[in-house]
Amino acid sequence: NKVKISYTAPSIWNVPTNSGETFDQLDPRKFGNLIHLIFAEINRDFDYELVIDNFISKGFISLDQKEEITSIFNLASKNTKLMTIWKKSNHLVEKEIITSDLKSYRPDRILRTDKELILLDFKTGEQNKKDIKQVTLYQKLLGKIKSEPVTAMLYYTESDELLTIGV
Repeated sequence: NKVKISYTAPSIWNVPTNSGETFDQLDPRKFGNLIHLIFAEINRDFDYELVIDNFISKGFISLDQKEEITSIFNLASKNTKLMTIWKKSNHLVEKEIITSDLKSYRPDRILRTDKELILLDFKTGEQNKKDIKQVTLYQKLLGKIKSEPVTAMLYYTESDELLTIGV
């Protein structure tokens, strides 16, 4: 019976609110948020170049940022393990999980295959235990509301590593 609407996303995520403000690549958090937003827009065919061009045309990415950003997604597109699950799955992007105590969690992407659900989170920094803790929590929450098995994975853009996280 209760609807909660948040208008604070730009301040929380440090995203540009207009086309005159681009992402600052020198700020790791803002740059990570940009990469995250691009991943959220990429479809099942992994047409990342189209998404990046769209971000440029909207003024969120400058032309001199294009090469570095494109290289991140080009590397991901060559990751066989990632592309195998990406292109053979149905995608749920940024779907919110709300717990009984009204806490909200938002995994980056949930991929549905014939056999399982794959919870996939993207990270731009170095690997750390906090990331594993986060996706393990998402995995447990999703496992409570879905009957099929849930696999949790982390994709690190810098190292091009796709890690499967066990419960």
